[in-house]
Order: sequence, then structure tokens, then C-alpha cells
Amino acid sequence: MKCKFLITILVLTLAFGFVALANILIPNDPLFLNLWNEDKPEGPNWGYEMIKLPSAWSLTTGVYPIAIVDSGFDIMHEDLSSNINLALSDSFDFLRNKHKDKNSHGTHVSGIIGSKGNNSIGIMGVEWNANLRLYNYTFPTSTSILKPERTATSLSIVTMINSAINKGAKIINLSAGYCLETNSICALTANKAKSEDLDTFDKFIELVDKLAKQKGRDVLFVFAAGNNKDKLDTASPARISLKLNNIISVANIKQDGSLSYLSNYGTSTVAAPGDKIFSTVPKGSDVDLEPCYEPEGVKDGYGCMSGTSMAAPFVSGLAGLIWSRAEELRKTLTAAEVKDKIVEGAKRGNKYAIDPEDGHKIYIINAYESLKLLEPGPPPPPPTTAAAWPMFGHNATRSGQSEYAGPQTNNIKW
Repeated sequence: MKCKFLITILVLTLAFGFVALANILIPNDPLFLNLWNEDKPEGPNWGYEMIKLPSAWSLTTGVYPIAIVDSGFDIMHEDLSSNINLALSDSFDFLRNKHKDKNSHGTHVSGIIGSKGNNSIGIMGVEWNANLRLYNYTFPTSTSILKPERTATSLSIVTMINSAINKGAKIINLSAGYCLETNSICALTANKAKSEDLDTFDKFIELVDKLAKQKGRDVLFVFAAGNNKDKLDTASPARISLKLNNIISVANIKQDGSLSYLSNYGTSTVAAPGDKIFSTVPKGSDVDLEPCYEPEGVKDGYGCMSGTSMAAPFVSGLAGLIWSRAEELRKTLTAAEVKDKIVEGAKRGNKYAIDPEDGHKIYIINAYESLKLLEPGPPPPPPTTAAAWPMFGHNATRSGQSEYAGPQTNNIKW
């Protein structure tokens, strides 16, 4: 049996590139080929190990479409381009003009969700074969080629969310928001963010969700909780998850499982890895050249970023895995049910960060436990059946002597 097992592993490795060990599946992407260990997360792939993705991949590697409303997309990145669906993407300008936006934020988020997996290039995302739909919410404010400036408003973000819904998106990742402290769009992407009203942004999102439901569109929104080291009710639109069951907000944890110092927090959040996350970035960008699991100055299109912006895409990718597996099992799930699977899987994994104000548990997502909730249980025991010989419908006669005087005959009916 041992030889057979080793042969099976060898065949899988040669034929498909990945390695299957017991109940885990490991791809061949070279920048993540350090020793995988779900019990001791470390190295550039620590976030994937933390949430038990190798175990989850043994059930499905994911093909589900995910819309990313962000900016800073490198649509030609070597490890993203084959997973990007440009026909179902949108922008105020750059996707149509094939302009390469040098900002790293959207490229990094996209890589966490859906870098092409098992292609012997770079890294892999939560979903190996994700259908990525990119929606750039920034728009140009200057025509300068040397110093192009872009900005974002709550209206520009909502416009792209609405576009994603109209194009059929079921999962929308938004790793940006409106900050009360700065009265601006909280995103690394906006050079000059305009001041917006916090409540107005909430109402925009709620209106879009309401209109989507009126059209029969069932959408799961995944929002970064924000990086203000404050309660969730200070962050829009993440705080809407307090009211709507198809919105999930995501806090950021460090490698040791504790809440990141800057992460927002609240009762409606789950937590996911967001500290020093290694992912795709535009080649030659500042993030690309910074040292992080690689020497300084390495120009390869991969680098680290931190924040709830990096935590949210782990949850979006997990939602994609859940819906992918549900389709494989021919099950139908609503957005609220997918959210429930994410939250319940996190609770079953029983790892959590602590809310610094009231001490409540913020559960860390567990991809494997969430997917297990979809798996069929053990078959029920077979029903008790009668013995396969003729014993019914017959008259039986017993004759004998009892303690009472005289013969007796008893007729018994089965």
C-alpha cells in the first residue's frame, strides 16, 4: 500500500504539477514552494496556511467569478492575465484604452483572490482558476503623461459596484471605504480624494443593494473593515454589515493570530490574514522593489502590502470556493447562506482575535471547515428489512400438552 501511495503521488506530480498529500493539495507555483505547514503558518504563504487552504483545495480549487472594485490594476501581469475577464470588466478609462495603471493596490488584491494556480509561475490565489472581473473606480483628473493624477469619490465607487451587478457579479470585493477621520475615500489608489459625507456613502451602497434585489440579483458584498483602529461603526461601507445579511466586513490579523494594531473591529466582522501579505504587483512599482520575503530591488512583479484591504480578498476568494463547491455538488446557495458558511466555518475552526474594547471573539476564517459544511454526511444506515425467506402470511399450528388436563391446539398468525 505504501508503494502504491507513493506512485500515486508521483503520477499526480508528473501529470498535473500539484502534489497531493493525505488531505491537502499543494500547487507548483515557485514563489510559494517553501514547506507548507498549516499548523505553523510562516513565510510568504503564511496567510494561506493560516486559513487551511491546502486542505480546502483538496475539495475544490475554485472557478467562480469575482468582481474586484478597486484601482491600480496591471491587466497584463504574468500571473493574472489568464484569469482576468476583460469583457465583463469596466473602468472610466484605462481598461478600454489598455492603459497600465501603475498603482499596486488593485493588482495586489487581485493576486490574493485569483492569481493563476499551479501554472509554475509566481504564486497562486485563493481560487486557482478564478474569473476575475476588474472595476476601476478612479478617474483621471489630469492629462499629464509624466504625472498622471487620479481621484475617487463615493459616487465613482458606487458606479462601478452597480456596473458589476449589472454584468452579473455575485461576489463583489471592495477593499476601500470612506474614512470619518480624514473625510475622504480610504484607499491607496486615490491621489486626491474628494471630501464625502459618511452617511451618504452608506445610503449609496444600500440603494444599490436594494435595486439589485428588486432585479432579482443576489450579491455577496465583502468589505474591508478599515484601518482606523476603531469600532466598525466609524467605517463606511463596512459598517453596513451590521444591518444587511449579504454583507460581510473583514478585520486584519497578524501572523500570530492577533488583531492588527490598525485594524477596525466589530461584532459583525470575521478576521483574515492581512499583515505582510505577498502577492502580485506591477513590475517595477515601489512595492515590487521593497524587501519582503525577497531581497530589496528584485524586480519581478511580486511584493508585500498590509491592511484590511489584504484581508478582505481572502474572504472573497473563500466565497468563490464555497460557491464553486456548491455547484460541483449541485447545490444552490444564496449570498446570505454563503456568508453563514464563512462565519460558521470560522467558528468551527475556533481560532480568533480579541476585540480590544469589549473582549469579544473575532473569529478567523477557516476555508476547510467552511467547505466541509457543504459535504454530504455519511450515508444513513440501511433500513431494517425482513429476512429473505417466507415467514409471513402463513397459519402455524402448534399441538402439545399443557399443565392443564386435556389436549389443546393453538393457532398462531404471523
